[in-house]
Amino acid sequence: MTIYTMRRYGIPVPAAMTLVLMSFIATVAFFGLAGPIAIAFGAGRSLGQHAVVWGISLYDLFLASLSIFVVLFGVLLLVVIWPRALHAALRKSIAFAGKRSRRVAARLANLESGIDQANEAIRKFRTPRGWLALFNATVISGPSHANKLLAGYVALRTIGVHAHFVDVLLLQTLITFLLYFFAPTPGGSGIAELLSAAVMSIYVPRPLTALYTLIWRFVLSYFTILFGSLVFTAWVRRGLRGIEQDPGPLAPEAKPAA
Repeated sequence: MTIYTMRRYGIPVPAAMTLVLMSFIATVAFFGLAGPIAIAFGAGRSLGQHAVVWGISLYDLFLASLSIFVVLFGVLLLVVIWPRALHAALRKSIAFAGKRSRRVAARLANLESGIDQANEAIRKFRTPRGWLALFNATVISGPSHANKLLAGYVALRTIGVHAHFVDVLLLQTLITFLLYFFAPTPGGSGIAELLSAAVMSIYVPRPLTALYTLIWRFVLSYFTILFGSLVFTAWVRRGLRGIEQDPGPLAPEAKPAA
């Protein structure tokens, strides 16, 4: 939907895809940088007491997910710093595929042009202004993910369970990571509730699991959807009033008959 909206406003699809990629890089960068900092300050050590399976603890799972974020951030950072290598590899792949079939070569011509546009868009992020934009996007990723990362702690406090804030925050980060990359359902629907209940079972008593999961989902999605719908409705009404008040282009004055 983001790419479609930008396309409607005149941004080429390859450039729009690059912007979406940069947004993803900012998200990965936030987790890839914040996680090691939290670990360096000793966060989450108590999670090592809770084994999941085969002697693997929740702390081990968090470290594994964090490692993937760090590696992915490094790979994406290399793409931004040295886009020429990826660009050359993609062009060679297109040239190789085009040699096999003229019909395929004709269709790949537009793809090659799109790759050139995407490469040009990535290179613009290598400027001071581009790096500043990427830095700001990384910082903004913190509050933009606040409802996901704080939903567990809010739900625990709501049902009267007290837990270490940072430990719960790390567990919510683990849940977010698993939903990002391994949820087989759209938006993680259904899987998210089961995963949250399973991971947070070390804090939530079994009789309160359903209530916790319901509150967690409300904080995670429904409250933000409700607030966003109110804001969006206000925008639509304001736009409709602007259309009603706009008289439109004036009709040209009639010229007197000769």
